[in-house]
Amino acid sequence: MSIVESIRIARKRGSTDSQILQEIIKQNPEKGKVFDEDIKKGVSPTEILEKIIRQKKEAEKRKEATLAEALAGKEERQRIEEARKRIEALKKGAKEKAREEIAHPEVKEEEKRVEEKKAFKKVVPLGQKRKEAWIREEERRRELLERVRGRKREVKIKKPPPPPPEIIRVIAKKPTLREKLWVRILVFSLVLILLAGISTFWYWYLVIRKQPPPPPPPPECTSDADCLAGQICNPEGVCEALPVLKCTNDTDCPAGQTCNPEGVCEKAVVIPPSLFSIENTRTLTISASEELRPLLKQALGEWQSENTFRRIIIKKDNQIFGFKKLFDALQIRVPENFYQKLGNNFTLFIYSQMEGNRIGFATEVLDKNGLSNLLTSQESAMKDDFKTFFTLMEEESALTPYPYFRNANQVGGYVGPNFRFQTLTKQDLGICYLVSDYYFVFTSSWKSMKKTAEELVITGAPVEITKELKLGSREYEVRLLQTWLKQDRDVYPEGKVTGYFWTLTKQAVMRFQEKYASEILVPQGLSKGTGIVDLYTRIKLNELYGRSGIIPSIREITVELRYGDHGGEVRLLQTWLKQDQEVYPKGIVSGWFGYLTQQAVIRFQEKYKEEILDPQGLSRGTGIVDALTRKKLNEIYGQ
Repeated sequence: MSIVESIRIARKRGSTDSQILQEIIKQNPEKGKVFDEDIKKGVSPTEILEKIIRQKKEAEKRKEATLAEALAGKEERQRIEEARKRIEALKKGAKEKAREEIAHPEVKEEEKRVEEKKAFKKVVPLGQKRKEAWIREEERRRELLERVRGRKREVKIKKPPPPPPEIIRVIAKKPTLREKLWVRILVFSLVLILLAGISTFWYWYLVIRKQPPPPPPPPECTSDADCLAGQICNPEGVCEALPVLKCTNDTDCPAGQTCNPEGVCEKAVVIPPSLFSIENTRTLTISASEELRPLLKQALGEWQSENTFRRIIIKKDNQIFGFKKLFDALQIRVPENFYQKLGNNFTLFIYSQMEGNRIGFATEVLDKNGLSNLLTSQESAMKDDFKTFFTLMEEESALTPYPYFRNANQVGGYVGPNFRFQTLTKQDLGICYLVSDYYFVFTSSWKSMKKTAEELVITGAPVEITKELKLGSREYEVRLLQTWLKQDRDVYPEGKVTGYFWTLTKQAVMRFQEKYASEILVPQGLSKGTGIVDLYTRIKLNELYGRSGIIPSIREITVELRYGDHGGEVRLLQTWLKQDQEVYPKGIVSGWFGYLTQQAVIRFQEKYKEEILDPQGLSRGTGIVDALTRKKLNEIYGQ
C-alpha cells in the first residue's frame, strides 16, 4: 500500500493530520529531522502531508515517463534492426545479379573463342594477314566485353534515415486551489480600481471641473491699513478692491495714490524718513518672508565704500516693513512688552568697515528706563535670540562669544556714550546695544555702534569734578582729573592715572591753570598756577571735558590666568584678592601666579560659588581664573 493511500485511509478513519504525521515519522525516522525543521518554520501538519502526497504523485509521474521512454527506445531499436536486415538483403541480391550478368552465354562463347585463338596461335605461325585479322577480332571482342560489362549496374545501398530527435516536453505544474483563488481576487481588485479611477475622472471632468470655486468672504476692517494691498475699507467695514483708474502722472490719481509704470493709480507707498542722514539706499522687494534672509545676506556681500552707511528698505505687498515685521520674518525673539517701549520710526542699515559689512538698526525710544531694564535682564539669551541676525555675516560654528556683556566705558581709550557689548569674534563682530534718551541702537560691531552714535549725536552723560582736589587727595575724581589732563600732552606728558594726587598731578594742574590763565588765574588776581583744583579750575575742566564722554579706564583682568603665569594682570589679581583677608591672607603681590595665589583663587571661587562654579556644574574651585571668575573679579574690584 502506498503512503498516499495510507494517508487517505487514515483520514477516512478520523485520524488527525498531526497523528498521521507522527505515525509516518515513526515508520521513517530518517525523515523526522526534515519534518521537525518544517514544523519549527511554522508549516502545519496538513501542509506537510499535502507536500508528501504531491511529491509521491510527482515521483509516480516521473516513473511512468521513464517507462514510456524505455518502450519508445525498444520500438526504435526494432525499426533500426529491420532496416539493417533490408540493407543486407539488398546488398546480397545485387551481388547475385552481377554474377548472373557475368555468366551470360555470349560472354562465355567469346571467352571460348579467345582461348581457341590462343591455342591456335601456339600451333600455327601467324602471317601478316592473319595477324591483322587477329587484331580486328581482338578489337571486336574487346568491344563486346565492354558492351556486356556496361550493362552492369552499381547497387547503391541507401543508408537508413536518422532517427527523429528526441523531444522532451516540460509539463507545467498545475496551480493549487489557493493560488487560483488569490489570482482571481487580484484580478477582481484591479478591475475595481480601474473602474473607480475612470468614474472619478469623468465625474471631475463633467461635474466638478465646470463649477467655479466659491469666492472668499470679504475681510472685515476698521481702516485701510487692515486691508491688503490694492484694497480699501468701505463704510460697511469690509475690504474691497480699489477702482482701477487710468493715469499718465500722479496728478491724475486721487489723494494718497500714485501713477505706477503701467498707467494705473495705486495706493502710494510712504517711506518713513531715516533717523540720520544716509546717502545710499537699497530696496529689497519680497513676496514671502522666506525670501528676506537670502536677500539680506546678498546685500551684506555687496561692495560699498569703507566707513559708509547704506539704508535697507524692505517692501512686501506694496507696504514697507516695520520693526516688528522685520523681527518676525527673521524669527528673532524679543522680551515681552518690548515693542511697546519703542516708537514707530525705524531705520535699518549696513555699515562698511575694514573687517567686512555689518548690519544694524536704530529706532525711537518711548520708555528709556523700562527698555534698559528689559534688555539687561535678557542679555544671557540675547545671542540665541538674535542668532539669525548674526549668521547673516558669519557662520554659526565660528561664533565664540565672550561669556558676558560689558560696558564700553570700561575699555581704555574709548571716548563716547556708554553702551553694552558682547564680543563674538575677533573680526569686530558682536552684540552692541545703546539706549539713550531718544534712540535705541542695535549694531553688530563696535565701529558701527560708535559711528551710528556720532551720526545720531548721542553723547555720554555729563561727568564733572565736584570737589576741591589738592596734593594728597585719593578718590575717583582724582582719577577723572588725571584722565582729562592727559588728553593734552603739553599739560600732562606723563599721563599716569593712579588715583593719587601727588607731585606730577600738581604740576599738570599748574600747567593747565597757566594755559587758561585768563579764565582761571586773572579773575583771582593770580599770575602763577597754584596746583589746587579750585572752583575756577573745575569750571574750565568741566566745560572742556564734561560732555566729551572721557572717563577713567577701569582696570580689568582680560585673559585667563593659571599656575605659572606672571605679569601685570597677575599683579592686579593679587592686589584685588588681598583686599579680602579671608581669601588671600598672605597678601603677597609678586606678579607670579604661584601656590598661594592658586589657593586664594580657589577660596574666591568657592565664596561666590553660585555665580562661578554652579553654572559650570562644579562643586570645588579650580584655581584657574576663567571667564566667570574674571567677570566676578572685574565686577567687584574693577570700579
